[in-house]
Amino acid sequence: QGPHIISNSWGWDKDYKSQESLLRDDPNFYLEMKDMERAIRSAIAQGVTILFSAGNGEQSFPACLPDVISVGGMSVEPDGHLRPSTMAGSFESLLYPGRTVPDLCGIVGDGGPVPQRGHIMLPAPRGSIIEGSNLPLGLTTRGWAITSGTSAATPQVAGVVALMLNACPDLKPHDIKSILCETARGPASGKTGSGLVDGERACIRSLELATA
Repeated sequence: QGPHIISNSWGWDKDYKSQESLLRDDPNFYLEMKDMERAIRSAIAQGVTILFSAGNGEQSFPACLPDVISVGGMSVEPDGHLRPSTMAGSFESLLYPGRTVPDLCGIVGDGGPVPQRGHIMLPAPRGSIIEGSNLPLGLTTRGWAITSGTSAATPQVAGVVALMLNACPDLKPHDIKSILCETARGPASGKTGSGLVDGERACIRSLELATA
């Protein structure tokens, strides 16, 4: 279908051992992983920007692949203060030594009792798996849910990538990843990568490259 961007809010909680150990202990998943790795790298080589959610406490593959953009989560306080979300995951990869996840973050709420802080109320199709999620008792079948997490943060960043490509269609996946990380807002850390995505700064930088 010729996509420019693929946003993925899924993964396997598997990054707890080396590839050699995984091959020995779980050869079927290892072969599945290598097939997925080849497919993703082939798409990136063809110019497709691929994003994966980092997970909400998991150590997720394919988010740990060095070539993808892994998206974690930061929470925003009412005064604008940014901090790592208690819901979003971060880790150092054992499958790909030297790789840390995430690369940068979208906005993610916090875990805890209902009502959860920083979550988004959104319409949910009747009968879907998320209908009624985190709603008070008695409101669980009204076609709504309250949700958050890195699965929601990843399409936020994918939307910024679409705007960047609109500003500069010649950007390659590695250019996009570099610009996103360079223009993200702090604090940067092992938990947040380069910080929170900044759509305005990323698009301005993309436009500067287009007109250079």
